[in-house]
Amino acid sequence: MLDRERLNRRYDIAILGASGFTGGFVAQYVFREAFLGRWERFMDGQPLRWALAGRSQSRLNAVLDDLSRIEVEGRSLFNKGSYEPLKRDESIEPVSRRRSSFSFKFLPTILQADIADDESLNSVLTSTNVVINCIGPFRFHGEKVLKTCIECGTHYVDICGETEWMERMTLLYDDLARQKGVRIVFSCGFDAAASELGLLELKRQFALRNAIPTQVDMFLELKGINKVNFATYESAVQSFANMNSLRRVRKQLYSAKLIKPREYFPDGIEPDWWNAKKSAIHKEDRMNNQWCMPYVMCDKAVVRLGQALSETRYDEKYMHATADKRDYDNERSKRANQVVSYIQSHADDSKSTYTPGHITYFPVRFGAYILLPSFLVAFAVTCVGLVFNLLAKSKFGRSILLNNPSMFTGGFVSLDRPDIDICRNVEYIQTFIGTGYTVPGEKRDTEKLDLSLQVKGPDFGYVSCSVFAVMSAMTLLRYRKSIPSGIHTPSSAFSGTPILSHLRSTEIFEFNVSCDLPVSSGNASQRSSKTEVASLKHMEQDGKMTEE
Repeated sequence: MLDRERLNRRYDIAILGASGFTGGFVAQYVFREAFLGRWERFMDGQPLRWALAGRSQSRLNAVLDDLSRIEVEGRSLFNKGSYEPLKRDESIEPVSRRRSSFSFKFLPTILQADIADDESLNSVLTSTNVVINCIGPFRFHGEKVLKTCIECGTHYVDICGETEWMERMTLLYDDLARQKGVRIVFSCGFDAAASELGLLELKRQFALRNAIPTQVDMFLELKGINKVNFATYESAVQSFANMNSLRRVRKQLYSAKLIKPREYFPDGIEPDWWNAKKSAIHKEDRMNNQWCMPYVMCDKAVVRLGQALSETRYDEKYMHATADKRDYDNERSKRANQVVSYIQSHADDSKSTYTPGHITYFPVRFGAYILLPSFLVAFAVTCVGLVFNLLAKSKFGRSILLNNPSMFTGGFVSLDRPDIDICRNVEYIQTFIGTGYTVPGEKRDTEKLDLSLQVKGPDFGYVSCSVFAVMSAMTLLRYRKSIPSGIHTPSSAFSGTPILSHLRSTEIFEFNVSCDLPVSSGNASQRSSKTEVASLKHMEQDGKMTEE
């Protein structure tokens, strides 16, 4: 049942920075799902109480006007297809229907909050259970919000993609958040929730096949390009500017606080890394010989941080801080059999936890790449990146980058807002290709297993970003007791929750799995085919969380 300990607060969710471009998308998705009645499934039939928070009353009112027009016109950017009418799920009998039938009953409350004003910020954060922080760049505006959330006992998710800031905040505030019982989840936008949750699903698919993955590469393909909002570009500039600071923070973080994750290999298996000898720009034979290059956004760093947080928490809970923290071989073999057995025994049980948290305690070597149409495009992107990196290291260079965004991105970024209509025709495809090994057991030997997962979704910059952020906040609100207190990434926070099932149910994303071994679930008969393609788009929610 819904955790009611904090429901004496006035709001379930508040969107901080709702008057910004991305914050407006987040508000639109919350409203769309409220209009459809879907949040009432999270809230035990109760209507969602939510608020928009920001500095400008007039801009917040403009967002509210946009939401009211969406309801009246029955149109939303998040509809599948162009301007399809919204239809409320009439199978649900919400509490709100017993109140006024006035059409604006699903609209949020407006709250004024200036992060420079302690009183207004405290007022907002003490009145809500979960805050979605959309105010960036986080290097300049994020720490005060984060610290105030911890002091107020308010759970927190954000859309941050700034690696240095996230790792520095982990170093500074993880212990305090754990003492206060607060859950902080970084990077819940497209960067890097899409990679983290895709990786989590791939790990689950391995476990269903008696296996544990050891290495996974993610390939991102963009179908259509929209302009990027200037605030997103500014955050990228600041991330490049703080690379030296990141190295110092990371050295301190991993030497003083976190355990470096190690991949699991059964006895007698030697690591064989895929891309150890490949150049940065190369044709990828696993992706039909398409050109690719490293994806320089925060995904790889966030996956590493999430795996380190999970590994460290496992050590604290089960290993009791043994003298040699790296000596996990026997423990991991035992753990691998437990995870595989648990997932298989509950594969067809809709009332069971579909992904036990232990599955995240098996780190993988993760690579992230972006697919490009030709070598010339890859070479041009590399050259621009080198110039970008050079300029970002100095204050004068950063001013050039920030004052001339269009020149340095070929028009991809400008001071004008992105075209919302273009968002409707943009989509992305993420392909996760993993290698792992079956866990040796009483009647089975170790075998190598290759498995791939393809995830398709709409515009990655704003539409998918908003869906991931809102689903993260709702999952945190609904399944708080399944998430350890402290600082998290999406994978370390949500591995024991059914967030992936809820994402599938939106029908905004499409999941497809292919492998070379059949699924083994309980007493199901073994299939003879060596290839299986499983469409998860309409799969039954095989993993509703065991209710508290």
